[in-house]
Amino acid sequence: MDERIVLGLVISAFVSMYAVVAAMLGVIAYLIKEKRLIPLALTSPGIQYLWALCALGIAAALANGNKMGVPVAMLLAVFFLIGAFVRSVMTRKLFDKIIEVSCAASLFAFAVAFVQYLTNGAHSARISSTFYNANYYAAAIEIVTLFAVYKLLHAKNRKQSCYYAAVAVFNAIGLYFSGCRTAVFALCVAATLMLVLCRSYKALCIHIGLCAGLAAIMFALPNLFPRMGQLDVDISTRIHIWRYAIASILQSPIFGKGVLAFMRRHIIINHMHIMHTHSIYLEILLSFGLLGAGLVLAYLKNCLAPIWRMRRIGSDRDRFALAFALLGCIGLHGLVDATVFSIQAGLLMMLLFSLAGVQENHRRVTLPAHRPAYLPAARIRENYAKHFICSKGHFRIY
Repeated sequence: MDERIVLGLVISAFVSMYAVVAAMLGVIAYLIKEKRLIPLALTSPGIQYLWALCALGIAAALANGNKMGVPVAMLLAVFFLIGAFVRSVMTRKLFDKIIEVSCAASLFAFAVAFVQYLTNGAHSARISSTFYNANYYAAAIEIVTLFAVYKLLHAKNRKQSCYYAAVAVFNAIGLYFSGCRTAVFALCVAATLMLVLCRSYKALCIHIGLCAGLAAIMFALPNLFPRMGQLDVDISTRIHIWRYAIASILQSPIFGKGVLAFMRRHIIINHMHIMHTHSIYLEILLSFGLLGAGLVLAYLKNCLAPIWRMRRIGSDRDRFALAFALLGCIGLHGLVDATVFSIQAGLLMMLLFSLAGVQENHRRVTLPAHRPAYLPAARIRENYAKHFICSKGHFRIY
């Protein structure tokens, strides 16, 4: 049941932001019914840093008259509880299922994007599919495309290879529809990083060749790609936004001003109301200050330490490469946008951090203390026993 619930959350991320909220509330109700909410809230690794972050966000919002910041900080608490739940049930098998379901669900999002493109055509500025805006759709595409490349590297037959290659191609077309230029750069760098860490040098050569060909086409035919002609204008706009953001941060550098504080400044640039700082780093500093940034780093250290240990395990080395590439992609895109703070893309990123649970969730075999027990080897492998002695084809558990 826990695995089905997690996979339902994955599907909701590709349906709509309202589906995600409904699914999250359903999970909270399930945890309350199963009497697991309080234990998760108290014992999940690193959860204390997140509760301190929520409390800081609420206090900073109240102190600065940021009324919208209070309910959003409460929604963050729900988000963190969901993350703790997923981390508590995460296994290698479940993570692989998450990848498979994400790839399949992304095809639904692409179908919606394709219909939007056919309906609006060239008159549509950017395609957002089932997401709130085009940049959020591009952030989800980054994650799913890396998932597809990972599965391509581990395809067992030609049918799987063709399927995941199609997933990557369709999402690349969706990225073109979205018009998100930063996502293209971040995705190319992240895929390169993953292939290097996976030591897939043949695939790396093919990838570099494709990237070089894409770059050549961009320089030769810039009008073929959406929004390439206005790159200088958009960079200038970003610089203006960052200056406003830094000025706001300096007004309350320690505690921040609460979530959505930038929206309250009512900044209008090029006839657009700017809603956020367009940088995950500036957004964290503005919302939670240096103190909150420290809490985020403390949680990331707690969460990433188990993932970092996966690089030493043969069966997990490629999963580590995928996680590292995803973090690099999110970090690069986060330099110029705050897409990770959207509900849908944020949920997918939370699933990535939950990969830490693979190292923490060992199923234990409970046995009487006064006598040994003998079980077939296959049974022991199912229960992930750590300590055993092999004797005549059986494992002796102490």
